Amino acid sequence: MTARLGEAERLDRIEDEIERLAERVDLLVSAIGAAYAAAADGDQDERRARRARCVRPVRGRRGVRAWRRFRGETER
Repeated sequence: MTARLGEAERLDRIEDEIERLAERVDLLVSAIGAAYAAAADGDQDERRARRARCVRPVRGRRGVRAWRRFRGETER
């Protein structure tokens, strides 16, 4: 009987530890997701800044189209 109680307590402790680990994993996953979102926002800001620094389009029809694509402007 005491062996079963000891086994049940051990299983309860294992289940508790699994729950604690699952909570930590959830926190880590959400932190990683937030980091990726922040990095994506930073990339967008960097692209906008790079586009803002470039002020002179290349001459010619193809150059202007490439410039507009680079700036993110839509084709007419």
